[in-house]
Amino acid sequence: MGRFVNVGKALEIIAASDPKFKTCIKVSDELLPEYNSHKFIVADGRCEIDDAYGGKLDFDVTVDVFADIVFSSSAIGSIIRFPSVRPMISLMLD
Repeated sequence: MGRFVNVGKALEIIAASDPKFKTCIKVSDELLPEYNSHKFIVADGRCEIDDAYGGKLDFDVTVDVFADIVFSSSAIGSIIRFPSVRPMISLMLD
């Protein structure tokens, strides 16, 4: 289980790593609305907050669903056209 504390920063990193990626996404977060509850416009390697955006959104999700999308498999990411990576934990616990 994962959770994003700063969705904007995560989208900035995704945008910088894939400058051709474009999306308009609204993320809602009840616990940290001042950081995460915004409309984010990702284009040209940048991410900007535009809460007044009135156009069509590609995604309208909660922060939990956003984490599921970002950390899904690359096969699922290609279907929904969102760059995603399945995290791998390299440490073993006894």
